[in-house]
Amino acid sequence: MSYWGSCWFNDAMNDGGSRLLYVYHLFVQWLLGIGIVVAGGLTSLFFLEPHEVWLHVQREEWLEAVWTMIPMSILFMLCCPSYKLLCLLEDLNDPKATVKVVGHQWYWQYEYGDYESYSMSQYMVSNKGGLLSVGDFRNLEVDYPAILPYHVWIRMAVTSFDVIHSWTLPCLAVKVDGVPGRLNQVPLYIRVPGVYHGQCSEICGANHAFMPIVVEAVSVMMYRKWLNKFGMPMSARMVEGTWR
Repeated sequence: MSYWGSCWFNDAMNDGGSRLLYVYHLFVQWLLGIGIVVAGGLTSLFFLEPHEVWLHVQREEWLEAVWTMIPMSILFMLCCPSYKLLCLLEDLNDPKATVKVVGHQWYWQYEYGDYESYSMSQYMVSNKGGLLSVGDFRNLEVDYPAILPYHVWIRMAVTSFDVIHSWTLPCLAVKVDGVPGRLNQVPLYIRVPGVYHGQCSEICGANHAFMPIVVEAVSVMMYRKWLNKFGMPMSARMVEGTWR
């Protein structure tokens, strides 16, 4: 989470988030450079050259070629890292678990596909009635966080029961739209254990602002124990030791 008063992005907790921040900083550097060059050129027109000189310029083919080729070259250079990052974020590398997320008005439902018919619902903890503890986040706490393992690839499948929702975790660089009748999937790799907060990022009705997302990243061992506590047998894939 960002600290109080911060005007920057959340700390990236996986490789996808780190790459997104790198591309963002690259774009900002180019925009600042272009802005300085353009501002300097416009200033020089007023202070370094007589105004009458530009009144006689009617046709300069080389100038037209320059101001066409330079922007195209810059856009191409910026497009390459963006396209590479887009492909990397959509690459699903042998997922060890599958979790289905279903958006409802106005709560989330999680279904763990590697376990037999286990699902849980996630509701926001009300700000009233003294339910929040010291240090909790207003409108961001839930009754039961979704438990996910870290240091393994997870397939997140997102859909919706009623209207369009968006399952978003800024720290993990994840934003997936939940559309009724469609199943959108995204790979998720959590690098650091911890508790991550997010919110629905698609206006979905009157209580859209009260639809938080909380994910707790734990070790694979703790993840197994958490699911086995509910009496659900582990899939054969995990029994065979494919999780390390």
